[in-house]
Amino acid sequence: MISISKFKKMGLIPVFSLDKIQNIDPLLDIFQKVGIECIEITFRNPNTPELLQKLKEKYPDFCYGVGTVRTLENLKIAFDSNVKFIVTPGFSEPLTQEIKKMDIKAYYPGINSTYGIEKALEYGFTTLKLFPAEASGGVAFIKAMKGPYPDIQFIPTGGINLGNLANYLQLSNVLAVGGSFLAPSEFIRNKQWNKIHEICKEAVQIYQTIRGLVE
Repeated sequence: MISISKFKKMGLIPVFSLDKIQNIDPLLDIFQKVGIECIEITFRNPNTPELLQKLKEKYPDFCYGVGTVRTLENLKIAFDSNVKFIVTPGFSEPLTQEIKKMDIKAYYPGINSTYGIEKALEYGFTTLKLFPAEASGGVAFIKAMKGPYPDIQFIPTGGINLGNLANYLQLSNVLAVGGSFLAPSEFIRNKQWNKIHEICKEAVQIYQTIRGLVE
């Protein structure tokens, strides 16, 4: 499982599912070239288990996690695939209880309210996915949470794009930012690798500038 410090250093997390397993190879090539070191595969496609198995066998050292984990079956597949982190779209007590039993540290439950934050804190989780970020208040919500919850770090996902990415990265309580905007499904289906490369390159430049990684 991935550590929080390493997760923060990675900063940007493409979120996607794939209709064709073989498309993972050109995507990972693009991500590695521009400096994106982490991806989230979602359980929104029936071939997700096969894709995770390929990542386990061919790219075991790459930081790949799984999102949209909603069932115990999803959780078992994720665990058996040696994923580096697990994300749920909302807060599920049965899943969280099972994750605690399995001693999975890199688990980021989804929340979009103070109620969700409080439930996560009950189980000892302080790094949370804010989803859907923009629809749930976005930057304003995260800023407002800084006062009552100074120990909480967010990974906002949903509605983020190149236009508002910097606004999120400037927040001290944002650990990393995830989104499908880094690898749009339409571009993947049409194998528009150059367009994906340009999007990712620009996002990395924004990240490096905001987080002080360039002079």
